[in-house]
Amino acid sequence: MMTGSAKSGKLFAVKITPNDEILKVPYPKRSGFNKEDTLDELHFMQKEVDGRIEIVDGLKTGPKTAMIVNEEGLILGFPHNDVAQCLLTSDDSYIVGNVLILSAIGTEVMGMTEEEAGNVILLASHEKERLGKIY
Repeated sequence: MMTGSAKSGKLFAVKITPNDEILKVPYPKRSGFNKEDTLDELHFMQKEVDGRIEIVDGLKTGPKTAMIVNEEGLILGFPHNDVAQCLLTSDDSYIVGNVLILSAIGTEVMGMTEEEAGNVILLASHEKERLGKIY
């Protein structure tokens, strides 16, 4: 069954900042699979993570999600992102800076429905609580 946002075409990403903010942000609307849409999505992701992107998988949110990080975040000295770090299933990566959580199929990432974004926010909020970051 399609959710209301899937029917309306509205897609979202979940943004998690090093300041422990967990936000649902609108994802660029696709009119099809064309070069302009792909560039809009790339620019959106780059803007949200403050630079070049890298895809990190192995998330507690499931195999159909991926984390987008700044690939040069460590070199640039971005602050550690505790909440995003807790969403990984292993300790193989050290997560810094703003991240986006998106739907994923293989190496293809895309926006998620409002319901999917809500589920990610719920899990991230739980991890934030577990870390003792309730303010």
